[in-house]
Amino acid sequence: MTSHFVTLLNTDPDYRSYLLGTFSVTERAIPVETFGSDGHSERVTFQVVPVDSLKIPVWWKLYLKACRPSLLGFTMGPAVATWLLHARDLKSWQMWPSWFAVIGIFFLHASAFMLNDYQDHMYGTDRMSRGRGSQLIQKGWVSAQWMLRWAWVNLFLVCLFAGLASFQNPPTILGVAVASALCLLVLTLRWGARFGLCDLGVWLLFGPLISIGVAATSFGQVRREDLVLGAAIGLISLFSLQLRQVSSLFRSRAEAFRTFLGFLSYDTVRKLLLVEGLLLISLQPLVALALRMPIVFLLLQPLFAWPMARSLNRLQRAASPLSSEWLSLTIAVQAGHLGLLSWWILGLGLLWLF
Repeated sequence: MTSHFVTLLNTDPDYRSYLLGTFSVTERAIPVETFGSDGHSERVTFQVVPVDSLKIPVWWKLYLKACRPSLLGFTMGPAVATWLLHARDLKSWQMWPSWFAVIGIFFLHASAFMLNDYQDHMYGTDRMSRGRGSQLIQKGWVSAQWMLRWAWVNLFLVCLFAGLASFQNPPTILGVAVASALCLLVLTLRWGARFGLCDLGVWLLFGPLISIGVAATSFGQVRREDLVLGAAIGLISLFSLQLRQVSSLFRSRAEAFRTFLGFLSYDTVRKLLLVEGLLLISLQPLVALALRMPIVFLLLQPLFAWPMARSLNRLQRAASPLSSEWLSLTIAVQAGHLGLLSWWILGLGLLWLF
């Protein structure tokens, strides 16, 4: 059996089955070209190849790649920071609920990014830009249908470990679990993206909800400081994800975006993100002061904020979404997120010495 090419319009009856990978058990349709991603006249050319001819890695390597380990800071970062914020509460630390919560957060991370891979494949974002997502579906290593099933299995594991961790503070953990599920639903279905509802979901999911959940399961209480810290770290994650999306503004239809930026012009988006970035960098020391962090921690902020400032500089120089500045901006954004997150973890770690 040899490979062959098939070109389908989004109005063809077989179009969705080719995207999902359900058209055949023995063959896999790899999207090689996508045209007209405006949602009305999309045309995709697939290379149909035998599954046996693909050099597919073992399942656990596929799973780890689908989990996007390079982005674990979005979920594990706020969890570790919340732990460190409770340096003086170690006597009330509950070991097993705390570890169950962390395992649940990992599966939440996996589910969120697997759903992201599935949705971005179906909407065309990952097909138009081969530097986005895990690219497991685009390489033909897994079908979109299987990626969706993996996401639901991981979401079930989130519920399981949330239940195991809830004995410390059942009402709070139940509220966090329900809110997290709602955020995932909003992001998956892109509800209210034009009006910023998806942005709110990203902020809650990668910030306050994690800090509240970790504090409640590990120490049995949630303090005002947990909310403040979670809000600050959530803003870093939201801004980083917004920056990562800008290069795809003119490659996908607005409905493919989970942030309201996809509905604005490029020049407006660029100016707005520059203002957001400057406010974000300025806000972090103010939050640190509110949390009564050591002065030396504040003095180190410019050093750790430099990668994010460099991202803003690249954004300022990018005259269009096709600018060469975007070739390295994704890496710069990831470094910027890691820099500010490391600043928080280092500073909170210093609290153990004072």
